[in-house]
Amino acid sequence: MSSDDARNAEAAAAVPQPEAKRVATETTPLVRPSRVSIAALLLNELPDTPAVPDAEQGGGGGGGHPGEGEEDPESDGEYVHIPAPDAEGATHAVVGGQEGQRRHSSVFRADIEEHIRKADPSMFQWLLSPGGMTFQIGLCVTLVAISAYEAVVKKRALDNPGSNFVSASITTNASIISVLVSLAWAVYMKEFWSIFDRQTFGPRMLRYIIPGCGFQLTSYLQVLALGFIATDVFKVLEQTRLLITALMTMQVFGKKQSIAGWNALVVITLAAISYTETKNLVGKEECLSKVPPDCKKGESKAMTVGLIITAVFVLLQVGCCILCEMVLKDEKKTPFYIQKFFLELPGSIFGLIIANIVNPIMYKILLGDPFNFDPTSESVKPLKGKDGNLFEHFFTPFAGWNFGVWMAFFLFMAKSWCSGFLTKQLSAIVKQLCSTFAVGIIYFLMQVHPKTGPFFYPEGLGSIHQSMVIADFCVLCAVISYTLAGRDKKRKEQFKKEAHTARMERNKVA
Repeated sequence: MSSDDARNAEAAAAVPQPEAKRVATETTPLVRPSRVSIAALLLNELPDTPAVPDAEQGGGGGGGHPGEGEEDPESDGEYVHIPAPDAEGATHAVVGGQEGQRRHSSVFRADIEEHIRKADPSMFQWLLSPGGMTFQIGLCVTLVAISAYEAVVKKRALDNPGSNFVSASITTNASIISVLVSLAWAVYMKEFWSIFDRQTFGPRMLRYIIPGCGFQLTSYLQVLALGFIATDVFKVLEQTRLLITALMTMQVFGKKQSIAGWNALVVITLAAISYTETKNLVGKEECLSKVPPDCKKGESKAMTVGLIITAVFVLLQVGCCILCEMVLKDEKKTPFYIQKFFLELPGSIFGLIIANIVNPIMYKILLGDPFNFDPTSESVKPLKGKDGNLFEHFFTPFAGWNFGVWMAFFLFMAKSWCSGFLTKQLSAIVKQLCSTFAVGIIYFLMQVHPKTGPFFYPEGLGSIHQSMVIADFCVLCAVISYTLAGRDKKRKEQFKKEAHTARMERNKVA
C-alpha cells in the first residue's frame, strides 16, 4: 500500500460515522435505557442511569440512583424519609411546605420522576398515559384507604364489648414481626450479613435507638388515646402537629414559614378545636334527645383524659421526627428494610416493657384517685386485658385476639410497611393531600362501620350530622390551603430567581 493510500485510509477512519451505524465495542459501549418495572418503582430499586449530560439541565451531570449525588429537591436539603411504625405521622409531619421547584408530571418525587425519564423513557410515557394515571390514582387511593381504615378498625377492635386483649399488644407484636420481616427481606436481597457488620452495627443502632423507642411510645399513646376519644376527633386534633412542627423546625433548623403559611397553620388549629367542640355538642344533643336520656356518666372525664394524651402524643411525635432529621441524615441511602430493622429492634424491646409493665401500671393509675374510672368502662377495658397483671402479655402475647383485632393488626402492619414504601416515593404535596383526605373521610367511615353491631352498615350514613360535615370540610380545606401555600412560596422564590437571572443576561447584552 502506497503512502497516499495509507493517508486516505486514515482520513476515512477519522470521519464520524452515522449514529445508527455505530457498533458497540469494549471501549465505546452502546448505552441502552434500562427497563423499570412497577415493583422496582415502588420499592425504590431503580437501575442506575449513565452519567451523560442532560440537555434540559444545561449539560450538567445526572445519572446514578435517586437520592445519590444530589439532595431531594422536595426536602430542601433538610429532611429525610423516616420508616416509622406510624408512617403517616412521621413522614407527613415534616412536609411544612417544602415542595420542590419543578412542576410534576406524576405523583412521584421530582428526583424519582427524572430518574425514570432517563432510565426508561417508555415507562415515563406510560405514567403519563391513561393507564399510568389510573395506576397513580390507585396508589393514592390505596394510601388513603389504609390510613383511614387502620384507625377506624383499630377503634372498633378496642370498643368491642366481647374482647379482652391488651391494647398495647397490637403495636408491640407488630414491631416484633416487623423485625423478622426485615431480616427475611435482607436474606432475600443477600444483605443479611451487612446488617450485622461489626463496624456499622453498633454506631447505627445508637443512632436509631432513641427514635425507635420514641415512635413505639407514640404508637402506644395513639392506641391509649383512642380508648378515650373518638377516632375522627383524634385524627383531626393530630393535624395540629403541623403548627408544632413549624415552630420546632424554625427553632432547630431556622426554617421560616410565609405569612400565608402561618395564617393557614393557625386556621388549621382553630378548625381542629372547632371540630372537637362540635363533636361534643352533637354528642350531647343526641343523648339528650333519646327517651329516656342516655348520657353515660364519665364521658366528659374520658374526653379530658383523651385530649391530654393526644396533646402528649403530638408533642412526642413531632419531637421524634425532628430528632430523626438531626441524627439520621446519613441514612438516606440505606434500604428501607434495613432502616426498618434498626428502627423496630429497639422499638420492639421497648414495646415489651410498655405492654408488660407500663400498661398494667397505667391501668391501676386510672382506676385510682383522681381518675376513678370504672373497671368495666369502655375507656380502660382495653388496658386491662384478662386480669390487668404485670407480664400478662409476655406469656400470652395473642391472648384475647379475635377477628377484629387481627384485622386491626394487619392494617397496622400494612400502614407501617406498604404506606412506608409509598410515602418514600410520592411527592411532598401528594403525601400531605392523601393524609388530609384520609382524615376527611374518617367521619363518614365511622357511620358506615359503627363501633358496635355489623361491620358494614350503610344505613348509618343517614345519621350524618350537618354540623359535623361543615366542621370536617373546614379542617380539610385549612390543611389543603397550608399545603398549597408552601408550594406557592417555593414557586414565587423560583420565579424571582429566574427574573433576576433574565435581568442579568439582558444587562450583559445591553
